[in-house]
Amino acid sequence: MCGVFTFNLSAAAPLYAELAHAVMPSQTLGMTDLEAASLFIKQLKIFLETSGLKYRLNELDITDQDIPALADIVINTYARLIATNPKDMTLNEVTAIYEEIL
Repeated sequence: MCGVFTFNLSAAAPLYAELAHAVMPSQTLGMTDLEAASLFIKQLKIFLETSGLKYRLNELDITDQDIPALADIVINTYARLIATNPKDMTLNEVTAIYEEIL
């Protein structure tokens, strides 16, 4: 999740800042959209790391050998997900996001 947020940051900072202001109003007061959005992503990552939730792919028995096929499925089977993403995504970019959360 954080990898996708980070990837989209340049196109979606105002949207992420809106979320940041809603959940962290005092911490984001006076911040630019980019600053607030970046803080939101950072705090989301901390939450995931400390929550006990499985969020890394290797925790779901996914290996680096599975990533090319998973990325291909996203691009070619679930193209509707890419179509609504704030930024266009290539196969290499999807692969990189998966590798980051492995």
